[in-house]
Amino acid sequence: YFYITRVWGDPVYVSQTYNDIDYGNIPPVPRSPEAAVLDSCLRDLRTASSYLSYANGDPSKSTRANKGTVYSLMAHIFAWQHKYDSVHVYATKVINEGGYSLEPAATYSDIWAGQKSAESIFEIPMIANDQSIISETDVTGGKPGFFGVFLKGDIINRAGNNCWIVPTNGMTGVLFSDQNDLRFQTLLQPVAASSGDEAGYMFLKYSNV
Repeated sequence: YFYITRVWGDPVYVSQTYNDIDYGNIPPVPRSPEAAVLDSCLRDLRTASSYLSYANGDPSKSTRANKGTVYSLMAHIFAWQHKYDSVHVYATKVINEGGYSLEPAATYSDIWAGQKSAESIFEIPMIANDQSIISETDVTGGKPGFFGVFLKGDIINRAGNNCWIVPTNGMTGVLFSDQNDLRFQTLLQPVAASSGDEAGYMFLKYSNV
């Protein structure tokens, strides 16, 4: 509901289930005020937090909800409501009690490796395999070639012209004015011009795929 509210405003909020109902005659539900829905979200999150403990920065637990993910979401909702005193309270809990730590530059790419970084608060697990990397145009079985659509090159062996290549004289000068920056060395790889792409840098964020 928080996501829905940010995109469309006042949502159609369903707060009860319907049993033994004629599904051809479900009563219409009007939109509810954004403030009331977000307050309901916060109540649900407070309830959830009482049942959960912190993951203590354990990357292997980053795909499961815990007290750190709940408090992070609460801080996000309060920020959307411009209640910054409450943002400070819950963000401070995450920082001081969650067990998370910033990833050092030498292992910066571990943030995207999946269940590997103590910096990650919550992750949605997605695995690229022979079943998920199929033709970009083949959507049979509800499995489009998600990973193949935007990754291309020697690291990810996919055909097609869609990828994240930054031109040599493009944004690299803005993002990384110093090529000795460890983030530059960790996240970008020089790529020669080919197949209609100009020479540039390939973004290695998903190179573990």
